[in-house]
Amino acid sequence: MSISPPEPGNKDWVEGDPSRPHDPDETDYKLLRKNSVIKSYTTSQFTYPSIRVVYRRHPEADKHSLPLLVMVHGLGGSAAQFHSLLTHLKDTTSFLAIDLPGCGRSTFDPQAWAAYSFESLVDIVDIIASEFRHGDTIVLHGQSMGSAICAQLASRTTPTPSRIRDHVVGYIATCPPAKQLSPTASWILRTLSSLPSWVFDVASLWDAKGGPDSYSVTQWLEPDAGSHIKRVQHRYNMQTRTPVWQRFIYGIVPTFEDDGRTRAGQPGAEIWAGVDVPVLLIFGEADHITPPANLDILREYIRGDSDSSDARRPAFRGFVLPAPANHCLIYLPSTVDVVARRIQDFLEEEILKP
Repeated sequence: MSISPPEPGNKDWVEGDPSRPHDPDETDYKLLRKNSVIKSYTTSQFTYPSIRVVYRRHPEADKHSLPLLVMVHGLGGSAAQFHSLLTHLKDTTSFLAIDLPGCGRSTFDPQAWAAYSFESLVDIVDIIASEFRHGDTIVLHGQSMGSAICAQLASRTTPTPSRIRDHVVGYIATCPPAKQLSPTASWILRTLSSLPSWVFDVASLWDAKGGPDSYSVTQWLEPDAGSHIKRVQHRYNMQTRTPVWQRFIYGIVPTFEDDGRTRAGQPGAEIWAGVDVPVLLIFGEADHITPPANLDILREYIRGDSDSSDARRPAFRGFVLPAPANHCLIYLPSTVDVVARRIQDFLEEEILKP
C-alpha cells in the first residue's frame, strides 16, 4: 500500500454558481461526490431525513482484511474538510466520512435542539458506521469535536456500549479536546449559545469583510497562506450554519449532577480511560483551540501510570507538528501530507501488522 500523491488544490476546486458560490451540493469535491449517498436515518429519538455519507471500499479490503477508517468532523466542519487527507489515503484502506446533521450536504432537519446533543450525534455516527462496516474492523478518526464523539464510541467505560465498540481496533484524533469545562464555563457557553442567531450572524458578517482575505479566514491559516487555501477556508466558513453551530455548542457542553459528576456532554477522564485500542494523537504547535498541552493530558487519561514501553498495553503514539501547524492541519497544504503519513504508518505498524 502507498500514499497517493496529493492532487494540486486548484485542480480539485469546484466553482459554484455565482448566485450561490459556496453551495455544498454544487461545490462538492469529485472524490466525495462519486462515493456519496444521501439517506434518511432514524435513531431511538429522531429521524434525520437527509444525511450525506461518503463511503469508498478499498478494492482489496477483503483480501488484506483492511479496516474501515471512519472519519468524523468537528464543530462547524463537514466531510469536505477531509478531502485532501482522503486524496492521500484512498489507496491505503476503506473509508467512511459523514456530514453530521445540518453540516455540509446534510440538511438541517430536524431542528429540535436535542437532535444535536452530544449523545444524539454519537448515536447517529454509531448507526451509520454499523451499517457500512460490512464485517470490517473499524479505526475511528475524529477531528476536534469529532474526536470526542469517536472516544465515546470506542470507550469501554461508557454506561451503554456503542454498537461498534467491539469492532473498533484503532483510534486516531487530530486536534482533540481534553479537559472538560468547569460548571461555570459550561453555564456561560450554554447561555451564549442560546442567544438569537442573528447576533452571531452580525458578528460573522463583520469578521468576513474582505472575503478570502478577511480576519475570519486568516485567523485559521498560516501567515504566508496562499490564495487557494484562503478560498477554501472562506468556503468552509460560509457553509457553516449558525443555528447548527449553536446547537452543537449547547449539546457538547457538559451538564453536572449535584455531586459534581457530569451527566451529559463531552467525555471526561473516565471515558478516555476506556479507550483501550492503539491510539494516535496529532496536534499542531500553533493551535490555540486545542493546544498541544492536551497531548500530555490525554496520555495520562488513556494510559494512566503505565510505562509507554509496556507491551501489554495497546500502542500510544502522540505527535506535535511544528508551527505553523494549527487547528486546520488536516487540510492545510503545509501539513496534510505529514498527517497522512503519520496515519498510514499507524495503520500499517499497529493495525495491519501480522
